[in-house]
Amino acid sequence: MITLVLGKKSPPRDRIERIARERRHDVYLAEEPADAERLLHDVSPSLVVIAGLSKRYRRWAQQIRQSRRGQNLILLIVMERKEKDYLPKLLEAGADDYVLGTRTDDRLHARLAFVEQKIEVVKHRWVAEDQLEVRARQQAAVAELGQRALAGGGVDDVMNYAATLTAETLNVEYCKVLERSGVGDGLRLRAGAGRGRRERTEPDASEPADSVSGLSVAIAVEERSFGVLSVQTSQQRTFTEDDINFLRAIANVLAAALERRRTEEALRDSEAKSRAILETTVDAMITVDAQGRIESFNQAAERIFGYEADDVIGRNVKILMPSPYYEEHDAYMRTYHETGRKNIIGIGREVQGRRKDGSTFPMDLAVSEVQLGDRLIFTGIIRDITERRILEQHILDISDEERRRIGQDLHDGLGQMLTGIGLISQNMARQMEKESSKYAHEMAEITDLIKEADQFARALARGLVPVELEANGLSAALQRLAGNAERLFAIRCTFEAVGSAEVDDLSAAVHVFRIAQEALSNAVKHGKASEVSVTLVSSDDKLRLRVIDNGVGFPNKLPEERGMGVNIMNYRARILGGTLDIRSRPEGGTVITCTVPLVKRERPASRRRSRVTTLQ
Repeated sequence: MITLVLGKKSPPRDRIERIARERRHDVYLAEEPADAERLLHDVSPSLVVIAGLSKRYRRWAQQIRQSRRGQNLILLIVMERKEKDYLPKLLEAGADDYVLGTRTDDRLHARLAFVEQKIEVVKHRWVAEDQLEVRARQQAAVAELGQRALAGGGVDDVMNYAATLTAETLNVEYCKVLERSGVGDGLRLRAGAGRGRRERTEPDASEPADSVSGLSVAIAVEERSFGVLSVQTSQQRTFTEDDINFLRAIANVLAAALERRRTEEALRDSEAKSRAILETTVDAMITVDAQGRIESFNQAAERIFGYEADDVIGRNVKILMPSPYYEEHDAYMRTYHETGRKNIIGIGREVQGRRKDGSTFPMDLAVSEVQLGDRLIFTGIIRDITERRILEQHILDISDEERRRIGQDLHDGLGQMLTGIGLISQNMARQMEKESSKYAHEMAEITDLIKEADQFARALARGLVPVELEANGLSAALQRLAGNAERLFAIRCTFEAVGSAEVDDLSAAVHVFRIAQEALSNAVKHGKASEVSVTLVSSDDKLRLRVIDNGVGFPNKLPEERGMGVNIMNYRARILGGTLDIRSRPEGGTVITCTVPLVKRERPASRRRSRVTTLQ
């Protein structure tokens, strides 16, 4: 036990010193309060014995008791004899105990023994209270640093503040944040507080020249070492487990601040890249919330739809849809949320869009859903395919024009030539029959073959140029198509019309006729069908063509050298705003269904009117 004895040299003081040493105390002596103050700081005694109740001693004792240092020691006052008003004076000095009379050693021994026991009892309380106080102070420092880091200040500011706060809390001279320099094992000073703060890059940068005791912990960011948080002191010191945990907590706060900064930088970079992609892509990109409200609208969308982003953000996406999709959209969203049934999400398809000026246009639409936390959003990628449709229409116009030219050539060229040859051969056959030529029979057969070839050529010409469309309408043209198929392909082919089945737009009727013609040809050539039925059904708002055969069925994957006819049928259906469905029948064969809306449609300006030629 360390004991400080304050008093003038005298027999009582000598007796106190002797007995204390006999009891194995480390005794320090002071005659003046100033000397006692210095020793109190240097040796930290557990017991202070004051020999006498002089006013100077009482005042010093009172100051010590009121200070923080006086809270962890026992104050014993020894008096040779009773003094006047000694009890109030003892209370004024803040004495814990006192001894009256020191002429016999037994009394002083007994009192010191009692004080020693008392010190042992309260020492544990002092230690526990000190630990609690230190721990509370350290926890408060960690919380304060965490709040400062969350406030969004710069990382360097947080590091400098952490160094200062750590040095003050641990009561050390030096605190530094050392960052890996990237060269070998070198460290460079990133932040610091105390007398040892200076810029160094050597591997021992964490060690000030006058450091005696130190403690360091690693700062790890994303499982990688960022650097070291280090404290040093010029005093001999053993750091406690609480000190180590405190330093680790400060290092964790710094690591979290660094990781947050890196995450924010990564998010900013990602947002910048996403924004650049979103704003520079040629396709329109629109995001919509679960209620169908538009959240983002990129520049390509502005260009395609004619709206400014501010005009549509927050509004229902159905403003970009023409009728009937406009009226059906809310019901579709409700059905999706209630049942999860998807009609377009995750599946690219062609739909109609509506511009700000009310005009409609064909577009490719791909919709995907994304779960962001507890929010569901939909992303739509849109491509205006108006130019593609114009090009497809132009290609089909050229194809139809070429068909007409070939049909006209068959009719006007080959057909006329065969007619002329037939007349000549017929005359020759008659003349040879009159002359009883032995070749008269062969010439008659040649004449019949020429007539058949002429009829076949004219049938081909009528198939290439469906004049019935202009003369009698789509139903009549399909009826003739079925009859020609029976004669040309030697199959059974029937046609049935349900409803008026008429199309006012001659060009649209031509497309439907060509789809039927291609479907019938494929059924015979590729499907090896012997029976084909063609049905045309019309209602107030749509026209449906269905071609059913009993052939080998439609393959899951078309060979590379085939499939152009199917693509052309699809093009024709899409140009009309319709759909084409091709599938194999369970009982064998193929069914092709083309559904076309019967509405007035805006045609591209470049589209040409079909030229009608009458063929006999």
